Amino acid sequence: MHLDDPTLPAATALTTTAADLLGPAVVAAGGTLHRACCVGVHYLPGRELVARYDCDVTWPTGRTRDTLLAATTTNGPLEGTVPVTAETPDATLRAGVWRWPFDPVVVGLPIATTPTALAGHLRPVTGGGAVRVQVVAYRPTERAVVRVTDEQERTFYLKAVPPGQVESMTVRHAAMRRAGVPAPEILQADERNGLLLLEAMPGATLRERIKSGRGAWPRPEALTDLLAAIDSAIAGPMLPPARASRTRDALAHTRLLAATVPDAADELDALRSRLQDSVTAVEQRSGTVIHGDLHEAQLFVDHDGAITGIIDLDDVGPGDPLDDPAVLLGHLEYRALTGEPATAAGAGEPGGPSTLRWERVGARDRRGVDRTGHGPLPFPVAAVAGAHRHGDRRGDPPHGQRRPTPRPVRVLREVSPRPHAELSGRHEDPKHQPIPTGGTAR
Repeated sequence: MHLDDPTLPAATALTTTAADLLGPAVVAAGGTLHRACCVGVHYLPGRELVARYDCDVTWPTGRTRDTLLAATTTNGPLEGTVPVTAETPDATLRAGVWRWPFDPVVVGLPIATTPTALAGHLRPVTGGGAVRVQVVAYRPTERAVVRVTDEQERTFYLKAVPPGQVESMTVRHAAMRRAGVPAPEILQADERNGLLLLEAMPGATLRERIKSGRGAWPRPEALTDLLAAIDSAIAGPMLPPARASRTRDALAHTRLLAATVPDAADELDALRSRLQDSVTAVEQRSGTVIHGDLHEAQLFVDHDGAITGIIDLDDVGPGDPLDDPAVLLGHLEYRALTGEPATAAGAGEPGGPSTLRWERVGARDRRGVDRTGHGPLPFPVAAVAGAHRHGDRRGDPPHGQRRPTPRPVRVLREVSPRPHAELSGRHEDPKHQPIPTGGTAR
């Protein structure tokens, strides 16, 4: 991957010759860097880039395989990282480097991923016995989710977030549960370290149900009721700031794709123009409280298709009432277009709706906004959003060979022309394990 972003001069180095920036940071921390391979990038054009590296490092205690991360932002290196500055003939490169799990913003991550430290931390709930941990998701500088199993084989989910978010998240979960939303109960909240212990939800995720092809899907009316309950749960002082619509997210994603896949620039420019034309109408209909990231892995269902839980409430807030059904439909459509199973037993029958029947979801919200009424939001927003979660990380092709078009853009080309309804320190971890990024955050 080669990024040329004038506002982030270090982006090119972090995605090509990263060892030149990482090496001095490792030396400053007392080590020697032998190898660094970029395995993941989170990029917001004109704002920030965070890269993750699989590395071989020799520390005073010996040679290890480590995960290092580096970020460059328009505001300079993040506080709490090892700052690195390099001069080139054209620009000054600045970045901040850190070692997993010592995230400069998600400060409770070392506790969350160290079994002995976590066992004592969770003593009020688990009794202080040994625990096993598995990292489910990690978004650098944003949040992480860890699956925790105690000695009684009970499962919990520990969310690590910036400490300032704990209070609002606790209040939000409580309000959701009072309104009848089947959100997980927060069993322990630590505002100092930014840690929230949540109960595990009963049933299986809708994603698991789809993949297995067994059991019923929720009825569209059940999802309508769930969205209405979310809308009614939060008001007044508890109401968080309005979130950006998926239409604006898609505009940002088209810029990201244009920067990483220049060959698709013309198609992306045309899509960006369509999206830009819809922004005013989207903002006029916004204001309903929505989930903000509703997809099939966020919903839990029992064998009969009844909704038993909903997770990842971090993005709840006022927004476009089309966003929730659009994102859900977009994920299902993406699965269909990329060859993943997208039907369930009894699809099309009562209790087992097909993908198309989900278009009936949420006819109107409590303010009278038509959620499914052929508004200006084009469906390709879902395909563009897919680039964020399913991005291409294969690295550069051999010299002289043309890089294949990444999957999200291929999907975008397939979807765009179709007429469609407008829904669219040291760490106790002796064995190095790949650290998941993105994914579902509970």
